[in-house]
Amino acid sequence: MCSSDPSSPPDGDSGGLADGRFRGVFAGSGDLAGTAEVTIQSGDLRPQAAGGASQYSVTGTVTLNIPGVGPITVDGTLDLATSAVTLSGVVRGAPLTFTGRYEGGRIRGDLTTPAGTGPLVLTNEELGGLRVHCGTFDGALRGRWNLLVAGGRVNVVFASSEGQVGTGEGPLEDRLAAITLVPSGSATATEASGQFTGSWVLADPERRGSFAASEAACAALVPSNPGADGGANDGGADAGPPGVPEVVIDRGGTVRVGHVAVSGTRIIYSLDHPYFTQKREIAAVGGDGSAPATLVPVNAEPENGVAGLSVMAGKVFWTTNGTATPGSGLFSVAVTGGAVASHGLVSSSELNDDYVAGIYRMVNDGSTLFISSYGASGTSIRSFDASGAPAATFDETVVGTLGMAVDGADLLFGELTGLRRAPKTLASASTLLSAREDYGEFDTLLNIVSDADFVYFVTRELNAAKLWRRPKGGGPIVAVMAPAPKQPRGLALVDGYLYLVLATQGGQGPGGSSELVRIAKTANNGTPTTVGPANFHDVVTDGTYVYYGEGTRLRRVHK
Repeated sequence: MCSSDPSSPPDGDSGGLADGRFRGVFAGSGDLAGTAEVTIQSGDLRPQAAGGASQYSVTGTVTLNIPGVGPITVDGTLDLATSAVTLSGVVRGAPLTFTGRYEGGRIRGDLTTPAGTGPLVLTNEELGGLRVHCGTFDGALRGRWNLLVAGGRVNVVFASSEGQVGTGEGPLEDRLAAITLVPSGSATATEASGQFTGSWVLADPERRGSFAASEAACAALVPSNPGADGGANDGGADAGPPGVPEVVIDRGGTVRVGHVAVSGTRIIYSLDHPYFTQKREIAAVGGDGSAPATLVPVNAEPENGVAGLSVMAGKVFWTTNGTATPGSGLFSVAVTGGAVASHGLVSSSELNDDYVAGIYRMVNDGSTLFISSYGASGTSIRSFDASGAPAATFDETVVGTLGMAVDGADLLFGELTGLRRAPKTLASASTLLSAREDYGEFDTLLNIVSDADFVYFVTRELNAAKLWRRPKGGGPIVAVMAPAPKQPRGLALVDGYLYLVLATQGGQGPGGSSELVRIAKTANNGTPTTVGPANFHDVVTDGTYVYYGEGTRLRRVHK
């Protein structure tokens, strides 16, 4: 929309409102939002009519919607001679800084945090009628829209998901506000029952939308009851709670959200029709809930259902389960929808879906798709190019392969014998870990992810879920999570956290239940933190949010 502008015409005498308690709101890039409270103390330094000192001390806190980060202590100065205000603090060892201007009881400027930058505006409680509101806006752009009211004026800070940040200001009369946006735009708002609702428009009239902000939403920006996440038994640091799950779209009805994949800002998902109905259905929606669309409509004639999902080169690829025609096949459709293309059979026998088949059995590097047909006799790992044509087949038979992950020029995969590595050309593989010697003779390796230093993987022994990490350079494996008497599904790594689904015996069946959990990747034999209920399926991330199904809803949770 527009860039933040710390300057605006003064709206009153500055000296009389330079000290006291100030409260404010913040919005920044990367879905950042927050509130601030500071006290400006003049004491004996209060400027005198004839040449007194102009330095005021500023102390207070800034609270951001970053999971695990509580109120951040800040301090700094106000130089009334220049109207300059500076603040600084520390967030997890990194600097937090603010530079702005004081005018007539208000402070405006830019707050820089380790997670992003945006405008912050504060106002003195002595202006009267101070209320702080937090919310969001949508339309041609979407993002955070936070505002405060004091002294008969409204101040706004906003930040879009596309990275634009800005400010706004205007009078409030009879609970109606007319707001000027900087550098070009306007908004109108109505206040009722502790909430502001309204509309915004830019110089280009096609770029318009609506917003809503409430006092109650500010308290919900940061999850309550902060505590340890990942429960390291060696004194691991307090990592705080996960974010609050949001509904991206609720399909309604009774059919659950199934497999999930990410395609830029779009989320692709299948509908989990009961196995024996032989139904398949695939849809898409923006990560923020925008522009829902059907890519593959539910079929009228019997057809084997979706057993795995992956997005590559502008296409959605999926596998089917079952032995009947068309069998265990590979299919694709453009990410915008259209005609379905069939790429032939993946296996001559059943893929053995059993709520196990998923994104961890279909992976790609952007140009090559890798598929493993767990449970099929004489099966192996196969690759397909961007057109869907067969590229290569692994040169040896591997059995029980579920977990796969692309790691640079290599493919990591797990089979009944252990964790293995092969070049993406699918030449001969080397063994990294032996199931019998390293993590349990009867464990099945389900999921794999990696970062620059470690490989993380999930195993299941009967009804016990385990999560491990192993240095890429070699060395002993470490149990990230204490064994849980549950069934695991899915695995996603975003920043310092691992997300997976754990289910009681029965999973989504009668008497079963499943939940998304999070644990620090550095934990040792830790206890994961529950994020919320989740379907017994994939967990994927776009680097900012983790996406998953929960009943008929597609949900996301901020990293």
